[in-house]
Amino acid sequence: MQDNTIKYCKISLEEVNYSDKDFYRNNDKADMITFAKKIYKSLEIDYPKFYKMDLLAKLGFLSTEILFQKAELSVEEKENLALFMLSSYSSLSTDCNYQATLGDDFFPSPAVFVYTLPNIVLGEICIRHKIYGENTCIISENKNNENFINIIDSTYSTSDTNHAIVLFVDEFNDINYAEAYLINRSNYKNLKQIIN
Repeated sequence: MQDNTIKYCKISLEEVNYSDKDFYRNNDKADMITFAKKIYKSLEIDYPKFYKMDLLAKLGFLSTEILFQKAELSVEEKENLALFMLSSYSSLSTDCNYQATLGDDFFPSPAVFVYTLPNIVLGEICIRHKIYGENTCIISENKNNENFINIIDSTYSTSDTNHAIVLFVDEFNDINYAEAYLINRSNYKNLKQIIN
């Protein structure tokens, strides 16, 4: 990857945007679950586990999938890639769904339980793309969280990682979005200026 600009993919209920270019629009005004399935089909990938993921994992998965398709990282660059995720609501939506399955007979759904951890999003991405680098999940309301920025800084100063994806993802009630930024050693300090 020679280009030194920060590439990104943003998914909202209205559209998918790749580095300021419309990638896919929600012209049918579908709900987020339906829109996520349409995005997946438009990518023409075959990953049946997608249908088992909760919406938080789907949004994170789709935003990074688009970045990988566009950025054309080598296998070696992917293997050593670091993943950083920040979420405000974490897996709260799935946690509530899981709690609702806890009845008097106490037979909760194990299919829902898997996604009651927010870092499962990172696991799904790492498994799909064979990523072995560092990954970190932070729960915070603030994208410019200083601790989060310090973790990225520390990773670049103490490891041989050259590329990283910073993922902001949330899904709870009417909040549904994912933003994935592909950064490298040369441009990562500019990330703080472009996130809002």
